[in-house]
Amino acid sequence: MSKISCHIIQDILPLYVDGIVSEDTKEMVEEHLRECESCRKEAEHMQERIVLPNKKEFYQKEQEMLQKFKRRLINRRVLSAILGAVFVCALLASGYTILMIPKEAIPFDPDKMKVEIVGEDAYLSYQGDDLAGSFFAYPVKVRDGNREKEVARVYLEKNLWSAYIQPHLQGKQEEMIYLCKASDMDALYYGELDIEYGENIAEFPEEMELIWQS
Repeated sequence: MSKISCHIIQDILPLYVDGIVSEDTKEMVEEHLRECESCRKEAEHMQERIVLPNKKEFYQKEQEMLQKFKRRLINRRVLSAILGAVFVCALLASGYTILMIPKEAIPFDPDKMKVEIVGEDAYLSYQGDDLAGSFFAYPVKVRDGNREKEVARVYLEKNLWSAYIQPHLQGKQEEMIYLCKASDMDALYYGELDIEYGENIAEFPEEMELIWQS
């Protein structure tokens, strides 16, 4: 094989140092370096400047980067799931507040509301589809002219849910609302309980309506 000049070897050295030459070229360069001290020093100098990472270290760092990326991705997904759950809960809470909490009294309707005595117990029967709740005040002594009576009060409530959605789900049905022992009251008035009334029936506001008496 003819001797290769140093100029050609030095042109090839960067590729040789990077390890991207063919086996034949590698053997040619190494043979020249064994004989040429100048080119050998140049090759050593290049190797000092180009420090390739250890394959094992490179692999470990690569794995560490992948693990960090996975953790960040998982954290983002978890955070997104938590935020989504919080949003859904807030939406449900808002919907519940709007539909269920604001209540108003159902006006008295003699065609739908009747007091029924079953054995010793008094019940208020309601034939409607918008009932959301009921309130009952146990009998208290109230003067009616020259005598005292045990007078109780009751009223029914509705909300947006019971008025507009509930009827489509369950339809019209009878509700039996327990009041008290029939013998414990002389009269039952229908009206909101937060309305003030005096000690005499004559002082009861117009909103209070007599719906039953013994």
